[in-house]
Amino acid sequence: MIDPRARVKGEADPSRRACARWWGRDALAVAALVAACVGSPVQAGNGQWTSNGPYGGQVTALAVDPQNPGNLYAAGVSGIFKSSNGGVSWARASTGITDPTVAAIAVDPVTPTTLYAGTLQGGHVVKSTDGGGTWAPLPTGPTLVVALAIPAQAPATIYASQQQSGIRKSTDGGTTWTSVGVATLPGFPTVKTLVVDPANPNTLYAGEQSRGVYKSVDGGVTWAASNTGFTTGSVIQVMKLAIDPQNPATLYAAANTSSGAGLYKSVNGGANWTQVFADNSGIIGVQAVLVDPQNPANVYIGTFGQGAMKSTNGGASFAAVNTGLPKAGVNVLAVNPSASANVYAGTQDGVYASANGGGAWTAASNGLALTTVTAVAVDPAVPTTVYAATSLSGLFKSVDGGDSWQAINTGVPATGNLACNAPSFSSLAIDPANSGTLYAGTQCTSSSQVLKSTNGGANWTAAASGLPGFAGVSVVAVDPKSPATVYAGMSSAGAYRSDDGGVHWTSAAGIPTTAHVSAISIDADPPPQVNTTSIVVATRGEGLYTSSAGAPFTQPAAGSSIGLESLAEPCAKVVAAVALSMKLKLTADNLILAIFLACGSVEDDSDGETITKPATMSLRDVVPKAAVTQTKWGAVDGDPAKSIKCAPATSIAEDPLTAGAFYATSACGVLRATRYGAQVSTSNAGLPAGIAMNAIAITPSGVDLYAGAQAGGVWRYTQTAAPAVPVPVIEFYNASLDHYFITWVTDEIAKLDAGTTIKGWTRTGQSFKTYTAAQPGTSPVCRYYIPPALGDSHFFGRGTAECDATGQKNPSFVRESPDFMQMFLPAAGVCPAGTVQVYRVFSNRPDANHRYMTDEGIRTQMTAKGWLAEGDGPDLVVMCAPQ
Repeated sequence: MIDPRARVKGEADPSRRACARWWGRDALAVAALVAACVGSPVQAGNGQWTSNGPYGGQVTALAVDPQNPGNLYAAGVSGIFKSSNGGVSWARASTGITDPTVAAIAVDPVTPTTLYAGTLQGGHVVKSTDGGGTWAPLPTGPTLVVALAIPAQAPATIYASQQQSGIRKSTDGGTTWTSVGVATLPGFPTVKTLVVDPANPNTLYAGEQSRGVYKSVDGGVTWAASNTGFTTGSVIQVMKLAIDPQNPATLYAAANTSSGAGLYKSVNGGANWTQVFADNSGIIGVQAVLVDPQNPANVYIGTFGQGAMKSTNGGASFAAVNTGLPKAGVNVLAVNPSASANVYAGTQDGVYASANGGGAWTAASNGLALTTVTAVAVDPAVPTTVYAATSLSGLFKSVDGGDSWQAINTGVPATGNLACNAPSFSSLAIDPANSGTLYAGTQCTSSSQVLKSTNGGANWTAAASGLPGFAGVSVVAVDPKSPATVYAGMSSAGAYRSDDGGVHWTSAAGIPTTAHVSAISIDADPPPQVNTTSIVVATRGEGLYTSSAGAPFTQPAAGSSIGLESLAEPCAKVVAAVALSMKLKLTADNLILAIFLACGSVEDDSDGETITKPATMSLRDVVPKAAVTQTKWGAVDGDPAKSIKCAPATSIAEDPLTAGAFYATSACGVLRATRYGAQVSTSNAGLPAGIAMNAIAITPSGVDLYAGAQAGGVWRYTQTAAPAVPVPVIEFYNASLDHYFITWVTDEIAKLDAGTTIKGWTRTGQSFKTYTAAQPGTSPVCRYYIPPALGDSHFFGRGTAECDATGQKNPSFVRESPDFMQMFLPAAGVCPAGTVQVYRVFSNRPDANHRYMTDEGIRTQMTAKGWLAEGDGPDLVVMCAPQ
């Protein structure tokens, strides 16, 4: 690439290589305890995403086929899953569902192969007539559905409640719908639960999210409040209603009121309510209630903080039934109607089954991919070892490239506070010098926000001394040059640094102690300049902070230095999840230190809640000249509106197999960018429709990618590199300077040929070939720029040893690229078979210049002019070019 203003005498400007190493991601929900889930190995195909866990995750809906109770349906924010064997195994059953956020499932009681599901993100009610094999939206039906109900005597009638929009009813199996109860329900109601009297299809009960229970006796046409017995004048949040199938006048309501959470019972059709169980654990309390259809004296409840409870006397007293069951987050309960000892619990960590009426529970989540993965890390030494952090289910490890997963939570605190009964993990970092050492950051506001393992996750210990106990950790990063130095970005308390591997932490000077840190990028191989910035910290709403060599962080202003580069327009508003890359990158424009940012505006809405309005994803190009540019990412799939929908990117990983390509995760799944972001397209083959992805990692070889889903586990993608084809390296000569220059970069070649921005350069007719990416047996050839005082020239160092030595001996040289070319090195001066000898000569003048050639006769001509031959062996060979 050629600088249009040119250097002092007009040589080609250098270029950069980039790769995103560190990323931060906020945890998305409170956590629950976890059990190990190991899936059946399924090999990933080339160009196709596949998943084998970790299995589990938050279950928000659960239903049993009343005629074939071995058929179970479970759903969450990653679609619907079906089990045909009573929960022993599950398979995705979401074909045709474009909005995977499913809040409700209803099974036709007469024809149970007909099902309905309600989605929460704008999709319509969807219907299946083949037992969940395929689904189709009901386009005239309700949207933002939170509850469904079907009368046993009238299966063509469906009731659906909408978020803040009341209840709609269909009497023809979902073909047409009408709104009901508009005049008698409270304004903008969100009915969270609906039940129909099994003896009278016109009698219904609705539980509203803040105004209690409402009853209709005319099929939903009119409704009346039915709250006597609840605290007068209080907010009454009804989470779930259940009706006694043998005595429909008896109902139960799981409710939270201003006087406390618990279970309420009515024995007169809702005319009066009495609290029969008080849940004093706070926060949410009772979330689910189930009446045994064969013995209604048995009543089960699911709680947020106390697990499952059971009454054998119609609610007069309850006892915990938690053996084998997580104590946190029992969201929904279901029962086999013909064998009611078989009970199922949908939790924040998957499905659990009991065959003895809650006496003991076992995990029943094999194949149920609903786990929310917030971070993924690949062992650099053993790339088939992969780690995953989740927001609900702890930490996981795979030693077979994601074919199976094992929970690795030994030493992880089992309890914290009520908001985090198991740590809600947000980030992972691996010590590059010792991949058995890992750090995990949590969003729990306890004293163990950072955990450390020194044995590959087999055990974890707290590594948080000095961290503030009131803020979670959003990102952890390890300094690759000094692995004992670790940084922790806090969700509301700035950044902290440890110089002893997490034993002690101190606040990172210069970053506000109230800042929400969303990403930390540490340059693994900075150029050998004194002013090189080695660390960039991105914050939510307060922009970027930089530091070099341990100095206090400062916030760069327009035009200030970031390494060798200048930042013309700092991203003042960085959204919560942002990915950074700080390695050198070869581009087609100029010297660029690429900082990949997802920038958006962060504002306060009328309620004071912080909200994010994402802008089009942008790639901020940081260039060294006065005319700084900002390059937008190309429109996703050519659609600018889709770019806005997809933004922001949540993590970025460079593709080692293709120069200028990288992968990013987003609300649109996985994106693949080429030409340094100029072209962006979705890369979702095999992924469920509508699934959002949180994190991505790639193996050093670039063959396997691992992406963590918002709710769907870890997905693996195998890509095959195109056969490596060497490219020509073209030699140019400038007669006025008596300088030679070589490059393979097409843009540089074109501008030198055009002679517009840089004049006086012509081709010599000489060339040889190089690989642009590492190949078996090749070594990197770096490119240095020699400043004007020493020659205004370029030097190409063969191999890492010569390249590093050149920089150490000549600190003023600018290392433009550590791997500009990939060439073979001679052994004792002899090139490998199938390669061509490359010679190098040095001008031996104050304006230092080197020339590279494959023709020994040309070398002889140059030495006759006083140039010095350099190289190894009797023939003085420098490197070996592919043929």
